[in-house]
Amino acid sequence: MKSLIKRNTKVLFCRQHERLPALDGIRAIAIIVVVGVHLVFMQGSLSEVSVSDYDTDSYIEEIFSSRVGRIFARGEFGVDLFFVLSGFLIGSILLKELYETQTLNLKRFYLRRFIRLLPVYFFVLLAGLAVYAIFLPTQIEGLTVWTFMANVFYVNNFVSIADAYMIWCWSLAIEEQFYTFCPLLLLLIFCCAKSTRTKIIWFVSIISLMVVVRAITIFYYDLSIPFPDLDVSNPDTLLPWDTVYTMPHTRMNQLIIGVFCALIHMRFGDQIKRICHKWWFQSMELFALLIIGWLATDWIYSNCETYIFDLPDWAKLTYYIGYHDLFSIATAIVILGVLSGGGIVNRAVGGFLSMKFWYPIAQLSYSWYLVHMLVMQVTFPYTSTWFYDQFGLKTGFWLNGISVSLIGLFISYLLFVFIEKPSMDVRKTEWVKRLHG
Repeated sequence: MKSLIKRNTKVLFCRQHERLPALDGIRAIAIIVVVGVHLVFMQGSLSEVSVSDYDTDSYIEEIFSSRVGRIFARGEFGVDLFFVLSGFLIGSILLKELYETQTLNLKRFYLRRFIRLLPVYFFVLLAGLAVYAIFLPTQIEGLTVWTFMANVFYVNNFVSIADAYMIWCWSLAIEEQFYTFCPLLLLLIFCCAKSTRTKIIWFVSIISLMVVVRAITIFYYDLSIPFPDLDVSNPDTLLPWDTVYTMPHTRMNQLIIGVFCALIHMRFGDQIKRICHKWWFQSMELFALLIIGWLATDWIYSNCETYIFDLPDWAKLTYYIGYHDLFSIATAIVILGVLSGGGIVNRAVGGFLSMKFWYPIAQLSYSWYLVHMLVMQVTFPYTSTWFYDQFGLKTGFWLNGISVSLIGLFISYLLFVFIEKPSMDVRKTEWVKRLHG
């Protein structure tokens, strides 16, 4: 037991040489953004169970009225970071095999994905039932076999948010559906497109088609712009979530953009290294960073629902159709830049993203994502009163959120040491290699 803890803890802090350090920084920032937005929203809703003397809703509105605080209203971009990064990494693996062998070992790919993702995921699904039954039985009063099995088979994003179990796992369902779909898509593209130029045309066409599909979906359901904040008790706020926010045909584009980025990096990486120091490439990289910052801090609004500019309806609609993809394209440009390693902007951003500080957080990101909301749901009703009484609402709000988030991070460490890392090691065993051929 001690040797297991020591060995896997060491892995957590010792970065392997073959890794791309800057991508660890992106992954770490993504999970911090997601946890950050949830600690604000969830603390506001769950603290009401035990706190009646503090107006958390008004303080959350105050947070959102500040420009930096708007990041917590648009924390969905953390999920976009995950999607682009997952698409890039999976795309790199599949494209490398395709270019080397002209085919894909689908059995090996799917088996390795399942061994990597399922053990800790299934453990948290089952542990969640026990935690809810003991601490929050009302959370599973309406749970059915169907809604639970939807999580097991990664189709929980098709269950209405009002009925879903562990609702934050919708993004994992999108990713798993993408892992099923992506190898087949790449085989089709490589079968129909022989040259790199034709492959690029295929990707641009698919990405454009997905944008059109998102637009049609928004038009079809006649969704109000901007989308209202989610309130499970208000059916009017559920429609955008159930029809656009969690659906594969409206969110998978960010993953496809990541795969496209992997193709560009693989085929043109050397050329990019030769030009990345030029002023126009540096300007493009800087512009991509500005786009990311503009979207993440929500500069289109002055607060949650009021636009800074008097925008016509078509402009508002265009924003909601394309803002996820715009953010993802900007992220892909940054990835290409930092991997090139040249130029002042790329070196500065790459150096920041490659800091050793990010690596253990990136390693724990999957387990932390799985448990962070569960921990918040259980602890906030009990911790909020103490923190607010001791430190006041404003200071106590953040100390409460950070403390509970660190509890979730520690639990994710335990999951990594005892489940996640051992399951990753299983992929290297001889019997698994014989199984997938």
